[in-house]
Amino acid sequence: MPTPTSAVSPPSSSSFTTLLTRFHRLVDGWLQGDNWLWKVVVLGLITPLIFFPTHPGLWNLPTEYWAAFQTKFYFWDTIEDQLIHPLQPIICYDEKPGCHEEKMVFRLFLPALLAVVRGRIGVYAVQLLCWPVFLYLLAREAEQLTHSRSVALYLTLSVMGLYIGGAFPFDFIICGDAFAYFFLLLAAVSRNRFVLTISLFLAYWVDERSLINSAYVLIYRCLVVAKDQPVFGRQNWLTGGAVLGSWIAYLGLRFGLGYLYHAETPTNSAGFDFLTTLPLHSNLLKLGRSYELLWALVLVGLWGLWQQRQTLLLISTLAALTVSMVVSVMVADTSRSMGYGLVLFLIVLPPALAQLRLSRLQHLLLIVALFCVFFPTRYLLLYRPEIMYLFE
Repeated sequence: MPTPTSAVSPPSSSSFTTLLTRFHRLVDGWLQGDNWLWKVVVLGLITPLIFFPTHPGLWNLPTEYWAAFQTKFYFWDTIEDQLIHPLQPIICYDEKPGCHEEKMVFRLFLPALLAVVRGRIGVYAVQLLCWPVFLYLLAREAEQLTHSRSVALYLTLSVMGLYIGGAFPFDFIICGDAFAYFFLLLAAVSRNRFVLTISLFLAYWVDERSLINSAYVLIYRCLVVAKDQPVFGRQNWLTGGAVLGSWIAYLGLRFGLGYLYHAETPTNSAGFDFLTTLPLHSNLLKLGRSYELLWALVLVGLWGLWQQRQTLLLISTLAALTVSMVVSVMVADTSRSMGYGLVLFLIVLPPALAQLRLSRLQHLLLIVALFCVFFPTRYLLLYRPEIMYLFE
């Protein structure tokens, strides 16, 4: 009689899985109570402290911050000049044509905010105030999608290990990305269509890349949040109309101002040069380190959509992701640009949960969180501590 094959996992694997399961239970137990979201927020706020031992350049930040807030400094001067000469051609910081500053002509949110708060420190303070709200909204939405507080915690900490989360405390030269990330997330998680429209409208004036990545918001609101509604039902028509309204309002006002002030955003072939001349492995490396190990969640979620035959959601998400990646490579600021697609993580959470079940999703996101927080990409940080080099 043949010996039956044992269905029991190897002891080492079983012990490791049991250990992870116990850890998840401890985390869920700690997150019990009505104030669990604020526990997640606090952990997210202290996460950057972990970067200091592994990133020597961060110890120079006090000096860099003082210089940024008190003296002539990259981007701050450009934003202040926009207040004096709005919608006028911008002189490059290094006096070389084709620079980043030239593309800031229509990025009017930061100059407007500077006019309101009347100081660099005030703008940075508003950015810091957006940080805990961003973490709160992200964790709350993740919990609503998965009904797991530990998953919400792991995803939030993972995002803090990327440029997306790091931009809030470390962007003292004010690229402005953190504001755009905040508005895009707010648009995705708010169930109020007026808030949706206004949030997207403001995000566009922070950076044009928000307009491209607003497709993720539309996909999430119509195909994930409203999955129980008819695709072409009244609710989705209203949501689509709100997003379309934000596009029309922004583009109409932008082209109107451009015509009135004879202003335009300089363009050249640089983007296509980056796309066609850089080695493939260089582009793949940049894209890979943009989301780090969170790519695993994205891939599992996309595979889950395929397995579950959610064809429309799969095709829409792949199309938005492809466009986002191409644009990110073309503009060279890959990690910053890919950060505008942060709503992608919310889109892939439900199919990843259905594909892996809760226990395996918890295992995956715990590993992802540990990797993103303790082994963030470093590269050029060894040479300069500014935020645009932290994770790029």
